[in-house]
Amino acid sequence: GLDFLIEYNGEQHYTAVAAYGGGRKLAQQKHNDAAKMRYCSKHGIPLIIIPYYDYEKIDLEYIFEKAGI
Repeated sequence: GLDFLIEYNGEQHYTAVAAYGGGRKLAQQKHNDAAKMRYCSKHGIPLIIIPYYDYEKIDLEYIFEKAGI
């Protein structure tokens, strides 16, 4: 099995970004993100979501902390 999944979420996961399709695409992205979270929850897979604003913080310690290791 999987210990956990990691997803890096760019700005388009949180706000409408014209280069990524604007508001229409944001709604679709939020729907997809929710489906992914439900799937992981249903199957007992911890999902570590790393937001774009934490980019500079990402290292092994950051990942381990998010994973509870």
